[in-house]
Amino acid sequence: MLLHATSSDNANVLDYCIKTIKERGYEFKSLDEFERWKMAKRKNMGKSSKLDRLLEIPKELNSGTPKLTIVGFEEIVLENYKGILEYEENLIRIDTHMGTVIINGFNLVLNQLTTDDIFIRGAIDSIEWEAIE
Repeated sequence: MLLHATSSDNANVLDYCIKTIKERGYEFKSLDEFERWKMAKRKNMGKSSKLDRLLEIPKELNSGTPKLTIVGFEEIVLENYKGILEYEENLIRIDTHMGTVIINGFNLVLNQLTTDDIFIRGAIDSIEWEAIE
């Protein structure tokens, strides 16, 4: 939302928006609190709760842990990726919460993308992992 400080209409709209958003259950926090929340979330990433273990819920479903599935030498499915860092016909670099996955091969194609999963096809030569330090 972009508002200009010189407009009284914008000041009234901002007041209305803040009240409406709070009424719907949202909270406003400082950027410092947001950073602390992000750090705590990263620290707990990969840990499962007692309920998750009791119900035998796979770790990658709720922790952001990447899961790499290789089908033969021509297909890869990567779950829980963050973004594509580099894409060429013979190299694909993908960012995850735990590091970078590097796929080397020939005629590599991003076959399908969703917000959580990426499907890659081509002649896969090697897969490398660069962990976050």
